[in-house]
Amino acid sequence: MEQTTANECDHQSVAGGSTTGQLANELEVHVHTVQRWHREGLIRPAWVTPGGHPRWAVEDVRSRLAEVPRDRDSGPPFSPELADAPKHPYEPS
Repeated sequence: MEQTTANECDHQSVAGGSTTGQLANELEVHVHTVQRWHREGLIRPAWVTPGGHPRWAVEDVRSRLAEVPRDRDSGPPFSPELADAPKHPYEPS
């Protein structure tokens, strides 16, 4: 899926989009969690501003997160390839 830039998107369909901070507040997670999910490819912004800032469609992100495997029954989404990684950089493997 390709990201859409502000110049290419239909602004009416995303209603301006939410900032990363606003999305974090809506999902009741820390902004770094949203940034990590984005970096790991778990979620994608609806569009990106010319300055490179992602704008999010909250309901699209909620739908995507509902499809992602979870750590335990109610834990946050995780990447399966990171499941065996140490939990702390100083923790022995």
